[in-house]
Amino acid sequence: MGYWPKKYLGDADDLLAYSTPKMVKVRDWRLGGLNYAFQLAIAIYIIIWAVIINAGYNELEPVSAGSVNIQLRRAGLTDFVDTENTYPYCCALDGDTATWNSTTLCNGTTAYSRTGLPCLWWNDLAADYQVGLDSSIAVTSRVDISTEPRCDLDEWHRDTTCLTEASESGYYVAGVEKFTLLIQHGVAGLIVDKSGKNTGDTERMEGVMLDTADEEVFLKAEQGMDFKNRIGDIIEIEEILNASGVALDAERPDAVSGDTSTVRYDGTNIVLYVEYYIDRDSGDLKYRYKPRHLSDLEYKVKQVANVNDTHVEIYNRHAIRILVVQTGIIGKFSFQALLTTLVTSVALLAVSTTIVNLLMTKLFYMKELYKFHKYEVSEDFSEWRSTDKDKFQQMMDTVAAVNRGDPTVKRSDVDRLTDRVGQSYEHRHDDDVPPQHHHLGTDLQGSSTTDDDHGISEITAI
Repeated sequence: MGYWPKKYLGDADDLLAYSTPKMVKVRDWRLGGLNYAFQLAIAIYIIIWAVIINAGYNELEPVSAGSVNIQLRRAGLTDFVDTENTYPYCCALDGDTATWNSTTLCNGTTAYSRTGLPCLWWNDLAADYQVGLDSSIAVTSRVDISTEPRCDLDEWHRDTTCLTEASESGYYVAGVEKFTLLIQHGVAGLIVDKSGKNTGDTERMEGVMLDTADEEVFLKAEQGMDFKNRIGDIIEIEEILNASGVALDAERPDAVSGDTSTVRYDGTNIVLYVEYYIDRDSGDLKYRYKPRHLSDLEYKVKQVANVNDTHVEIYNRHAIRILVVQTGIIGKFSFQALLTTLVTSVALLAVSTTIVNLLMTKLFYMKELYKFHKYEVSEDFSEWRSTDKDKFQQMMDTVAAVNRGDPTVKRSDVDRLTDRVGQSYEHRHDDDVPPQHHHLGTDLQGSSTTDDDHGISEITAI
């Protein structure tokens, strides 16, 4: 660099100097082996857990919305009219014993019995009572049918008995667990360009059902019936009940009265989760059905129907309500997502250095020796604060020259000035400081010589 550029801009080596940390190499295989072991464990965590298991290479988006349509279908007639098996929850009306193959006859008190009621043959249209949402369905398991007079306001004022003239009968819906559900669902990402559906001839998502222990449930598809269909998934209500651990006729205490009751009698709620996920092998979007039972929470709803101008019919339905909830994640491969996962995880490698540093300086028996090599201890700056102004300025000028790389000044000059100030400080505090706390150089075994040029005591160790 020429004279004028160097004068006004400075030395190019200073302007473009490269700064790098200075490291200490501790030659101890135990520390190095421990550090490499920690780094290997962290690397395995990054590759196996962060990237592979948690699909860190995918851009992921939680499922926030989708489409669900659920319909009730009645199974074949032979699944209902089973003359070879009994329906223990049904009692038989007089002359009707052959239909139910039951020896229990109904009497005047069975209308409110939890173990035996007359049964009705209902098709899917009668058993299904929509609750206003496409993602849920209520399948009637018991119904109390009452007929009440239609009382207008004037008639009620004239005769209050109008409201009490009602008759009621209770019934079970036979074979409700044999009804089937047609479930159609689909999902699409808002951020991630990924979508899927369980209908259609091609590109249909694959899915399974898991029980409460996350074990796969083999549905009717494994028994020759068509579980997966181009129009959706066909699943028996009994299969959903079994997967969620619900037995319709198992006795349990009634939540209100404390009497013995059953799920068939009270009704219940089941949440059918549809969990979407990305298959790690194929990268395809798949799903899992996970039914969960809301214990001790019965479900009932009333339906009013006009019979004629004088009476109304009220259906007090106790039902198996199935609510379909879409959850999980969708995603696709993204190099940016992979890079973000790696950069974030690699920061964990610093944990290895932190742990080893703590062990070597705090716990290991050679910790003092490790600290001697690891840390460079500066002079006591209280010595400089107590020195006179001229010496202090001389020191600052010398240090500044060394920092600039001035070839006429050496680092040893700074050391000599530091020693001189330290000796002066010790002599001033000779009466206050015990001999063992004097400058380190005066305690070492050796011989002292005097530097006439600098007036500095130098120590030659033996």
